[in-house]
Amino acid sequence: MTPHPMIPPGLFASPISFAIFCWPFLVAWLLWISGRVGHAQEFSYIGLGLSFLALIGCAQGLEPAEMVALGLESFVPFLLFMQLFFHDSSIGRLGGGIGERLPFLVVGCSFMGFLFRSTLAVTIAVGAGSVLLAWWDGRATRRAMPAWVMARLRLCGVVLGGLGATLLHGGAAVVTPESAQTLGIILSVVGVGMMAGLGSAATAAPELDLLDVGLRFAALTLMLHLAFYPLARHLMMVAGLLALFVTMVGRGHVFPLLPCLTGLGALAAATEQEIILLLLQAAALLSTSLRLGVSLKNDEYNTLPERAVLPVIGVVLLQLGHVLSIVVLGILLLCIALGIRGLRLVPMREGSALYRGKQGRYTQVLVALLMVVAVVGVCLSGQNILPEWHP
Repeated sequence: MTPHPMIPPGLFASPISFAIFCWPFLVAWLLWISGRVGHAQEFSYIGLGLSFLALIGCAQGLEPAEMVALGLESFVPFLLFMQLFFHDSSIGRLGGGIGERLPFLVVGCSFMGFLFRSTLAVTIAVGAGSVLLAWWDGRATRRAMPAWVMARLRLCGVVLGGLGATLLHGGAAVVTPESAQTLGIILSVVGVGMMAGLGSAATAAPELDLLDVGLRFAALTLMLHLAFYPLARHLMMVAGLLALFVTMVGRGHVFPLLPCLTGLGALAAATEQEIILLLLQAAALLSTSLRLGVSLKNDEYNTLPERAVLPVIGVVLLQLGHVLSIVVLGILLLCIALGIRGLRLVPMREGSALYRGKQGRYTQVLVALLMVVAVVGVCLSGQNILPEWHP
């Protein structure tokens, strides 16, 4: 097999779309030079419009799955600032001007992770976004140590991923020896898994979890391309199952929503199920936005986000059941059962009345969208779009 160069001539598919998707960095710069606070929500609307204009008119060279992933990530600032706006806590929750610029910087790093066609470039972009999140999460005294432990783990993943990419590809005209290629695959899978946060807990701040979705799924998309190698598929399968088991066994009173979806994403990448990965990304964005709304109401025991995402998880399990062996599927179902044990549910009639009475219209829209994601998953069952480029 002739290896591809580590940094190919076409670092991204379309220069025009790449330039347009740099809008989050431009917004952060404009907010910085203006010194104004409270205008981030308007910029999120403008950025969402720019993203869809780029996807409609300047998407030459982009794969359909890349377009969907970029479109989903474009909603992150919108979802974040809409939740904060409805609860009148945008400035206090994010911490003023610096906090309003942070979401755009992280979303920009996520965009680069989805756009780059180079393993090394993707690792650098995801690593930069992870450092930004850890820096902001660690500003609180009680969160400093856990935040930087998470950052060190993910930065170690960046280093291992870069080393793996170097061993995997070697030079542009030199065929990588088989032993070096095997070591490169192992280091790449371990590194990218650490970058995706497999087996690690989510942050303490739900708004940072929402920003972390793009970084995690950019790394999982890179794992999907690594699944070109048979050894990588087996390693990712083991990593996904171990991550789910560790996460579910060590859970506290709160269901590990984002780590659970990330573990399922690793299994989807291992089986090259790109549609499932996109469904999980959409579910992660909507459910973390719901959890942010719950936290803003100071109702930490509200299980609406977990209950709303269960149908999507069920659809994902049904689709994975067609491609996994009986043993692997049994272990997966055991992990999910451990995770949902003790999850407080309510009777359908009582829950429906409670839902209509206490939830706002914006929350109802998010729940309805999660149901739409589940229905779309059922409709697309059995179809798949394999990635066209490989690392």
